[in-house]
Amino acid sequence: MKIVQLLFLGLMTIAMFGCKETEVLEPEQVIIRDTVFVEQELSPYVGFWSYSDIDMQNGTLELDGSPVGSFTGKGKDIVGRIAMAQNPNIYTTTVAFTAEISVFGQTQDLPVEERTSTGTWEEVDGKLKLIDDAGNDVNVVSSSESEIVFEGDFTEEITLPAGAIEANATVIFTVVK
Repeated sequence: MKIVQLLFLGLMTIAMFGCKETEVLEPEQVIIRDTVFVEQELSPYVGFWSYSDIDMQNGTLELDGSPVGSFTGKGKDIVGRIAMAQNPNIYTTTVAFTAEISVFGQTQDLPVEERTSTGTWEEVDGKLKLIDDAGNDVNVVSSSESEIVFEGDFTEEITLPAGAIEANATVIFTVVK
């Protein structure tokens, strides 16, 4: 009889101390190994975006620091994308293209080597905000679930027999998902 009482007492002890309080979970919560994870809704900006259009505006040309003309241009043979991740909210962009610029009424092709940049992003009042790794705000012209338009600076040096011409412009980049 004492053995039965000891077994019963042992089972009761295990039952009392082995039970945990039951947690009531929200539908977006999951428990894995005693850790509660909250499922977060992904932003529509998360994922990969492809460059679809590059426009150069307000272009200036300088030779040895002196203005020598202006230009407009368009990107062609564009290769690049933006990868956006959430938690942490970071982005990485890589792009290379040929700048087809119009200078003095003539069209010139200027290859632009691959450029990579990184930064952080956030949604503010339903709009996308980009900040590069140098802490500068990137001007986002418009953003939606399928298209982002933002501005950047274009600087390229063109080497000629007469010297190096520096080309500077505001660039409007369009990326699509």
